[in-house]
Amino acid sequence: MEQFTHVCLDGILLRSLVAPSAPRTSADLVLPLLFERAGANCRVALIGSTRASLAAAEQAIRAASPNVEVVLSRDGYEELSPPEAMAAAIREADADVVVVGLGAPLQDAYLLALRAHGLRDRVLLTCGGWLDQVSNMRYYPRFAYRLKINWLVRVVREPRRLWRRYTVDAVAAVRRRQQMRRFLLVRGAVPLGVMLRACSPGAVVDRAPESSQVELVKKELVTDAGPRPVVPAARDRRAAAQESYAVAREAVVTALGVTAVD
Repeated sequence: MEQFTHVCLDGILLRSLVAPSAPRTSADLVLPLLFERAGANCRVALIGSTRASLAAAEQAIRAASPNVEVVLSRDGYEELSPPEAMAAAIREADADVVVVGLGAPLQDAYLLALRAHGLRDRVLLTCGGWLDQVSNMRYYPRFAYRLKINWLVRVVREPRRLWRRYTVDAVAAVRRRQQMRRFLLVRGAVPLGVMLRACSPGAVVDRAPESSQVELVKKELVTDAGPRPVVPAARDRRAAAQESYAVAREAVVTALGVTAVD
């Protein structure tokens, strides 16, 4: 946990156990804003999901973010090479942002392994099931958001992969909630603090991200974040990507009821 610079919270159970007042700060909110504010020629690598979902995700990203170029994509099955080989492929593709969607906890361990193999100057993010969802904004039916049963929809769609997460692992999380809180709020306080220190009561928002939350954050960017920064041609793209991620992340927490962070 301490090896991550930022920790986002998603899911009703996790937030209720760790920080009930924390807003959702998941990939479906942060990544669209990161790509929207990315400097010219931002180069992105996508790792995870299936080949069909990756192709659809690439199309959706290009359509929404003309500045972004997907320079590498590898599915999470036959094309998932060991981290050392993948890190070499990412360097060869000269990617600035690497999005890893392999499901927890594999994606977290894999991302840290990529970082250990020389990718410390890239923006590395985990995204859960975002690669499957980005090209299908109706991935969850609207009633699932209202009833807060997104987790159940996922279990019905992928029972073999997810049944354990929402039964055995969920019970274990409840039993170990005090230990988990101590770890996240003490040992992991530096990265988690980015999302929690400035949270105001009642900041949790669970409406459909494609309509209310993303639009709310975009409004925050337009009204309070000022004009998009002009990225000089000579500036390293990866530095621009780091800057864009910071702006996107702060816009998310601010729009969802959070004051200044860091």
